[in-house]
Amino acid sequence: MESRYLKGCSKVQTGGYTTRIDRNLLRQRTYRFLLYILLFAGCAIMLLPFFWMVTTSFKEESEVLRMPPQWFPKVWHWENYIKAWNVAPFGRYFFNSFFMAITRRSVR
Repeated sequence: MESRYLKGCSKVQTGGYTTRIDRNLLRQRTYRFLLYILLFAGCAIMLLPFFWMVTTSFKEESEVLRMPPQWFPKVWHWENYIKAWNVAPFGRYFFNSFFMAITRRSVR
């Protein structure tokens, strides 16, 4: 005779003894697993443009416009960052941001 507390449970054979697993627990774990897969896929989709931006920053100009696109550059050009720093006045940009942040914070 089955107890009213064990209704809806199924028996599972594990290592020589029988355990009872609640079907709701199994359903909850399945949903959670599927949720994690969905979240992982969403995270990958959100991070792909950032990954593309970073890898593209190390490419030559001809590699950037190549079809079909390549995920990784053939040669990693670290000097692209030096060129960008010399072409644009990033020091001034940082100073402006710092100055505005300090000014806005002190006015409040």
